Amino acid sequence: MADSKKISDLTEVTTLVNSDEFVVIDKEGFTDTSDSGGAGKTSKITLENLKEVIGSQGAKGASGDLGQKGAPGQPGVDATGDKGQKGHGGNPGVSVTGPKGQKGLGGATGGSGGVGAKGNAGATGGSGGVGAKGQKGQGGATGGSGGVGAKGNTGATGPVSATFSYSSSSKTLTITT
Repeated sequence: MADSKKISDLTEVTTLVNSDEFVVIDKEGFTDTSDSGGAGKTSKITLENLKEVIGSQGAKGASGDLGQKGAPGQPGVDATGDKGQKGHGGNPGVSVTGPKGQKGLGGATGGSGGVGAKGNAGATGGSGGVGAKGQKGQGGATGGSGGVGAKGNTGATGPVSATFSYSSSSKTLTITT
């Protein structure tokens, strides 16, 4: 038996075919069967049958006539108050300037200057003599593997059988394959 999973934990399907099946919980079709619980009757429907049921609902009806315009409302009341009195002027401020201060002490000696610019390159020296022959080098690394071949054709899908079981007390859907 497969592990129990909540519906919210299942992966999303990106493509559908007419033989795919959906689980339906009919909340108004409650009967006392093994497929029923307190939340309703659980059953299944294929995509093909679901399309037929949805297609048989009929076309949407025409829109109704536009209602009459309502009467205008009463004008609002002006609630602006009287202008207040002007406040009293404040006393003029007093300006106080103190005497000139003494000359400050001299600042500290500055740090050393930065490094000067790079000088010109010296003359190129003469060529040296031919050196002794070196030892034979080590062998090179083995070459990489060849590329991956082209993807093969997808095989035919085999039959799938699943059983769904819903527990209304724990709100868990169990899928058994």
